[in-house]
Amino acid sequence: MRWSFTIEGQPISWNEAYKIGTGQRTGARGVLRLGRDGGPVEFRKIIKTEEAKTYTTLAMLRCREAKPSGWKPEGFVIVEFKYYLGRDVDCDNVMKLVNDGIEDATGVDDRWYLPRAMWKTTGLRPGQRRIEVTIEG
Repeated sequence: MRWSFTIEGQPISWNEAYKIGTGQRTGARGVLRLGRDGGPVEFRKIIKTEEAKTYTTLAMLRCREAKPSGWKPEGFVIVEFKYYLGRDVDCDNVMKLVNDGIEDATGVDDRWYLPRAMWKTTGLRPGQRRIEVTIEG
C-alpha cells in the first residue's frame, strides 16, 4: 500500500537540529544514580533542539492525518522524500527528523525504514517550500 503526506515549510538544518546538553545517569532497573554530593550524576550528550522537536511533531501530525486506517506493514517500509526548498540542506540530515515523526505516528520502528531521496530543488519562495513523503509498505 502506498500513501503520501506533505510537511509544509523549510526543514531545519542539522546544525539547528541538535546541540550539546546534559543527561542524568541511571543504574540497574532505571534507578537514578546519585553522586557524592547527593545530586544526580550528569553527563554531556547530544539532544534535539526545541526547533527540531517542533519539526518532528509537525511531521508526526501530517503523517497521522494521512495514514490509512488499518495500515500495518510487514517487513521493510520504503520512505520516499521529495524536497522543495528555499536554501539547500543535506537530504539525509532531514530524513532523521521526519523518520522520527513517522515512527511516532505509526508505531513502526524507524530501523525498518528504507529512505530514498527522490527529488530536490532549491531557491523556492516561502509558500512553495515543503517536503513530500510517500510511504510504501
